[in-house]
Amino acid sequence: MLISLLPAKLHGWLDEGATASYLAVALWLGFRGSALGVLVAGALVHFLNTRLTDYPEGTFKLYPLRIHARIELVEGAAVLAAAFALPVLTEWQRIALGVLGIAQVGAALIADLRPRGAARPEASGAQ
Repeated sequence: MLISLLPAKLHGWLDEGATASYLAVALWLGFRGSALGVLVAGALVHFLNTRLTDYPEGTFKLYPLRIHARIELVEGAAVLAAAFALPVLTEWQRIALGVLGIAQVGAALIADLRPRGAARPEASGAQ
């Protein structure tokens, strides 16, 4: 059995908060155009990822938390890249996108951590 640093139920609650935070930041800081699109897309990916993952907050339980974490990693990297790539952002919008992206990447890395020496699920045949 693998032990995660972030219990699955807590991860689920944090995922709900992350989805809400994308939308709250978009409204609070007045994002428009492509910047708003990045946040809405991030919220949508996060919402769907939460619903499709096999963990307490998941509705359809189609894939394991390991895959969920990798989707979060890509999502966070995309939001972080947008913080640097979009020329239309104010300083506060750039900071908000950067913080959201870093938080997603960090959560993804923590969710995918295993104790030293623990077998990867692919190696042991377990999912």
